[in-house]
Amino acid sequence: MKSLWKFFWISVFILVISHKPVWGKIIKIPDDYITIQKGIDAAQSGDTVLVMPGRYNEQIVMQEGIILKSNPVNDGDELVDGPGQKKVLRRALSTIIDGSGYPTFSDARPMVEFTAGITQATALDGFTITNMPEADHTLPGHAHTIQCRGSSPVVKNNIVINNGSSGIGSHAKFKEGTPLPPKEKFFYENIAFHAHPLIENNVFAHNLGAGIGNNHYSYATVYNNEVFGNISKHNHSAPGIGIQHGAHPLVEGNLVYENGWTGIASRKGSQPVNRRTRPIIRNNTVFNNGLSGNEAHGAGIGADAVGTAADPVTIENNIVYENRAAGIGIRKGAFVTVSGNRSYKNDWAGIGVDNSIALVKDNIVYENKKAGIGCRKSQATIENNKIYKNQMAGIGLEEAKGMVIVGNQIHHNGIPNLLTRVKNFLATSFNFKVSFHGGTGVGMKKSEISVFSGNTINNNTLPGVAVTDGSAIRKGDKNVIEGNGADWAPNLVLLNKSQAILSDTTIKNGETANIYLSESSLTLNNCQVEKAHKPGIVAEDDSTLKIDGGSVSGNGAIGIALAKSSQGNLKRVIISSNEHHGIQVQKASSIRVENCTIKQNSDHGGAGISIDRSKAQLVRNLIHHNKHIGVKVDNGTLTLWNNVLTNQVKGAKAEGDSVIDVRNNVFAYNQAEGLDIDKSVQIKHLSHNNLWNNREDPASLRPKALSFLPAPPKGRKKEEEEYQGNLKADPGFVDAATGDYRLQEGSPLIDAGEDLGLSFKGKSPDIGAIETYFNVSSR
Repeated sequence: MKSLWKFFWISVFILVISHKPVWGKIIKIPDDYITIQKGIDAAQSGDTVLVMPGRYNEQIVMQEGIILKSNPVNDGDELVDGPGQKKVLRRALSTIIDGSGYPTFSDARPMVEFTAGITQATALDGFTITNMPEADHTLPGHAHTIQCRGSSPVVKNNIVINNGSSGIGSHAKFKEGTPLPPKEKFFYENIAFHAHPLIENNVFAHNLGAGIGNNHYSYATVYNNEVFGNISKHNHSAPGIGIQHGAHPLVEGNLVYENGWTGIASRKGSQPVNRRTRPIIRNNTVFNNGLSGNEAHGAGIGADAVGTAADPVTIENNIVYENRAAGIGIRKGAFVTVSGNRSYKNDWAGIGVDNSIALVKDNIVYENKKAGIGCRKSQATIENNKIYKNQMAGIGLEEAKGMVIVGNQIHHNGIPNLLTRVKNFLATSFNFKVSFHGGTGVGMKKSEISVFSGNTINNNTLPGVAVTDGSAIRKGDKNVIEGNGADWAPNLVLLNKSQAILSDTTIKNGETANIYLSESSLTLNNCQVEKAHKPGIVAEDDSTLKIDGGSVSGNGAIGIALAKSSQGNLKRVIISSNEHHGIQVQKASSIRVENCTIKQNSDHGGAGISIDRSKAQLVRNLIHHNKHIGVKVDNGTLTLWNNVLTNQVKGAKAEGDSVIDVRNNVFAYNQAEGLDIDKSVQIKHLSHNNLWNNREDPASLRPKALSFLPAPPKGRKKEEEEYQGNLKADPGFVDAATGDYRLQEGSPLIDAGEDLGLSFKGKSPDIGAIETYFNVSSR
């Protein structure tokens, strides 16, 4: 062990004596040289040029390896108030490089120029740099206040203010000498010197042009700077931080505000480059930009035609607020990931995606003057965002395709009283043709959502979800759409040839209807539609409604209403406890209801199912304990096969010029007639039914003894056959009191029905809704 330690210390000694340290010298300005430039010219790589407080009327050119630093004597490193909101070094305020009196416009030169090839061994540390004469921004390659053309210095702790050009410009330098075709001049392969500067802890304020410019293939690190008050001239865009022409900077932790144009702007640029601009923009605070008055150019963070599918631009964990346009704006074919940002109180959308592809995830977006998240002609995944109190839609889509909207919380969006409130919604008809432009939780126009899953959408002023103008939700599941509408709009609206497929979704507490369709189609699988103040579902104007599983219950008026040539197909749905009709079909509409339970509806005199001048096929349903009539048809066409209708005032009622086909049903325990048919009704079939223990049943179902039935149509030869197989017998339910309407073994209804093409177990179908597993022929 001792020998090992001896070997270790000998090795350390050899390393120390063989690596003699070399320290650069310190050159003091003005003690050693009267001007800064003379001190730089006299310095060697590794030297420090230390500048005493004062005003130096110079424009300087840096050399490789030189540290140019203001002197920290007399508390120079103390943090004091600066020109903006952040503290600055005292030495930076008191050591000034002043460009007053130098050539202007086309002859303007940088205040500090880092020549090509300079590395991060070179630094500019702690100066106020001001009064650069105005440069001609219409000239390509015009001078910047601090210029890093093909250079990679460290620029820190400076105050760059009131200059006639951009605060700092960083970009690659291209090969010279051999003429290059114009289209290849700015190609990445033609770079002679790259630009990787470190720009940190500076203030860039009130400059003419961008505060910080990242141009051709700049790989700058832009960290912890304050950038404000930079403005435009000669139609030259002046963002706080600008990124274009294939630049790939890291922009992190900056405070960017009150600039004339966008706060942090990344874009393609006007010159032909062969790599896309693709910055990383994170942990910045960006507010109140766009002061030039052009609201289209006032986004907090902008991304135009940047990123690729394999390498998208990253915009994450920024705080963005009170900007003149969008908080975060993505346009013109950009590929962007937007995650973890807080975007609020912006004049346009909190996050806007236009003609681009984006992942928008885990953001908090609120109190913006337009949509929380808006997508136009784009494809985006919008996931796990909190979106609330925006004045228009929480999520607004226009001509957007392939959208994936998953796991968002969307609530309290919309402008109160944006449209005239609709009073007395359910009077005699439904009229909900309103254009929903703002205030929805999710609003769609000519758009498509491929996946719509796990979202909570509640308490928005207008509909929770509005699907309009040919839009579609292709697959939606496990959403909660609740309490939207602010006293007059439904939870879910589909208008003008739109469509949606929703599964395992809860739609409840709509301020009027829960769902409204016009000229559209909706499929619900295992969904719950509950407790609307008025109807549960309204479908009209040639709409199509398909429901498989789930429930429609507890709504303040009709459970499901079809009108104006609409079509419905319901299977395995529980329709219960709605205050008026469970189902209403009217105005030339049609419906098929199969294997459903319709119960405990009609507190206000409606029916379990009401058919008015329309068509209905009711097959194998349990229709029971509705407060008035189980099924009512008026001037309509009713097919009633294999149903159980029990414990209502009347089991079924047919009146007017209706046409009915009634076979294999059970009418039992109703307070008046089990089956009440007016004389004006045309009976196609009335056979193999069972009436039992209804208070006002006739003695027989045979036609000659039925005073409540009309005589068979004239010319009918086999009147008796049309009424054959009817019974008056105890059906033998397993437990009718608890709603178990299966037939006990030995029931006279087993195998007693007519074959209507439905599946059955024995030699013939059973009468009633539930086919038994045992049958007469097997006993």
